[in-house]
Amino acid sequence: MTLWIWLCAAAVGIGLLLLTRRRLGWVGSAVVAGGVALLTGAGLEYVAGSARQTELPPLTKEEFQRLVPDEVLDAGYVGSNECLECHQEQHKSWHNSYHRSITRRPSEEAIIPEFSDHEYRIAPQKFKLFRKGDEFWMNFQDPDELRLNPKTPVPFVDRPVALVTGSHYQQIFWYPTGIPRILGQLPIYHILETEEWVPATAAFLTPPTPAQHTATGEWNANCVECHATFGRPRPTADGEIDTLVAEFGVSCEACHGPGERHVAARRSLPAGQVLDLDADPIVNPRRLDHRRSTEVCGVCHSYNVARTTDIRAREKQEGQKYRPGDDFSLTRKLLRPTDDTLVDIRRADGDPDKFFEQRFWRDGMVRTGGHEFNGLAESACFKKGEMSCLSCHDMHQRSDDKRPAKEWANRQMSPTGLTDAACLGCHASEKFATSEHTHHLTDSSGSRCVNCHMPHTDYGLLHVQRSHQISSPRVETQLHSGRPNACNLCHLDQTLGWTADRLREWYSHPRPKLDTNLEEVSQGAWLALAGDAGQRALVASSMGWGPARETAGTDWTPPILVQLLLDPFDAVRFIARRTLREFPEYSDMRIHLGGPPDEQSAAAKEVLKRWRSNPPAPATGRKRVLLDEMGKLIDPEMSRLMRLRDNNGIELAE
Repeated sequence: MTLWIWLCAAAVGIGLLLLTRRRLGWVGSAVVAGGVALLTGAGLEYVAGSARQTELPPLTKEEFQRLVPDEVLDAGYVGSNECLECHQEQHKSWHNSYHRSITRRPSEEAIIPEFSDHEYRIAPQKFKLFRKGDEFWMNFQDPDELRLNPKTPVPFVDRPVALVTGSHYQQIFWYPTGIPRILGQLPIYHILETEEWVPATAAFLTPPTPAQHTATGEWNANCVECHATFGRPRPTADGEIDTLVAEFGVSCEACHGPGERHVAARRSLPAGQVLDLDADPIVNPRRLDHRRSTEVCGVCHSYNVARTTDIRAREKQEGQKYRPGDDFSLTRKLLRPTDDTLVDIRRADGDPDKFFEQRFWRDGMVRTGGHEFNGLAESACFKKGEMSCLSCHDMHQRSDDKRPAKEWANRQMSPTGLTDAACLGCHASEKFATSEHTHHLTDSSGSRCVNCHMPHTDYGLLHVQRSHQISSPRVETQLHSGRPNACNLCHLDQTLGWTADRLREWYSHPRPKLDTNLEEVSQGAWLALAGDAGQRALVASSMGWGPARETAGTDWTPPILVQLLLDPFDAVRFIARRTLREFPEYSDMRIHLGGPPDEQSAAAKEVLKRWRSNPPAPATGRKRVLLDEMGKLIDPEMSRLMRLRDNNGIELAE
């Protein structure tokens, strides 16, 4: 097979691989059109060519800039510095947000881990991070070469950091490949909460694989659309890319639209005169109706594609056509599990079910974090009411919000969003905010609207998030969809049969017929031991969630978390470790996610040893959580449930 034929085949494969990431970029639209762009193939040609370039030559600042995406203002975009002149408070608030810092050039402020001539061994590879003056450099084996030539010695190369992605949960580092503007990705990520480096594959909920992780060209193809403002991929006819952005990160104009006309109109006013709001060309999402307002967020926080292939062809060169305030449906198409576009993509993907399973529960509810618009758009509160993102979130911290800026930035929740006010504005408090409706104490976590109607069933970036499709817990829905119900994500110690009885008693729900396991084994034990990897991750997180710990107790969970510490999925192990650290007796344990199996096994044995040294008090009726009446672990039952585990190689497109 000639190199060119191989590259074409590789481009198709990598193009389809890119579909599994956060959003569908222009590669996804190409699949809908029945073909795959050769963007990533161009990047592979650089690393696979016979004249392999092991080192970049010394570069001037100008030469380096031609190898990486650049900031170029165009099409009416003026940049966030122009906003600072008149909007100091809003600019400060935006500057504190993680939107602003989602993508940055390398700097002392942007790069969080140490680059101090330190070598990391993350099996089976070595990585060295170091400084050259004020520059940040990385020494590693090129991941594309390792993937293409796994049996051939691959030399180490030095590459400067070109861009940094992330500042909230993890940081990812991109480097110039030598082909203009095409970036490669360092195949290890820095996890900020634990200050550790892990293999890139360990940062996602994906099956273990010996294949080398590579993301060459992915920033140009996908990340540029939502991790920068007004990104333009700009592939060229000769196989290169001239990727440009208005500004790295999600800046003011990403939400308010191009500011050139607004700035000109303001500056043309006579001194003391105020521009009428209706004549102001800038867009303020708070002045839009709930649909247009939500679409401003939803263009990035959803699975969507260009409405037509003609639009997408233009967007490759000119950037996305959608602007804040536009009718989203004129240029974009929100992907729904039953619509024709998604059916076409699933067919082109080669595995009709894989694309769906990576993004949605079996009933069509989105299951990955960061795609909130897919959920909200299916909710009656949005379709029939006026709920929007701004019902609960503030994009700028309010002056009367006295929380530390970092606390606000974590979810950008408004003070109203931290309460039930957004729900009770439509659902009368005298009916719904009572124990007669919730069947929980009025001031308890069980009476919070979101805990029942927006449970933590979305997964992304080693965290779980609330579903944004407003729904009510139903046992039959769980049986059909596989999605854990809200009741048992708090009452982890209770069975699904127990929940079915409560819902029948309280809300007259029909009681479905359940098998013996669901009648007799607690949902916490059942999903953690017999569920799929996504379910195991959700339950492992719930075992560390305050309301669930208070409601279901914690004396029975460590032996189950021990099994999750040995899970084949890195992400599940990571979450189980995080939950165990909520227990004072295990908080001192340091278990590296990428450590050798022997280390993982030793840590699990140590947890079990400590738990057995301080066993739970005797109690009746404990079998459902795998303890006998003396508080001892029922080992045969745990082994039986482990044998029933769903070993489906699920991979979520986070």
